Amino acid sequence: MQLTTVVASVTPESISPTFNAPWMGFLGSIAGWAGGTALVVLVIVLVVGAVVWIASKLGSSGRGQDAGISIILWGLLAAGIVGAIGGLVGWAAGLPLI
Repeated sequence: MQLTTVVASVTPESISPTFNAPWMGFLGSIAGWAGGTALVVLVIVLVVGAVVWIASKLGSSGRGQDAGISIILWGLLAAGIVGAIGGLVGWAAGLPLI
């Protein structure tokens, strides 16, 4: 069998990904740890933003209120993105989620 025959027999339809490599469980654990850590850090950021906003409200600091609300809104946006990444990757790769 020549190389050209082998190359001609491989088509995009005949290639399908398999996710049973020995290291896939480890990589999944690392991804889970990273996602969990990111969410915990974002919760801390949201609490700090709320404290800044409340303290600025009590101290009548308009710039501090703007900063606190900005921290809260960006934190919520980031938490939504981090939370949706797993589902988005699973959907894009065609992996069964449940």
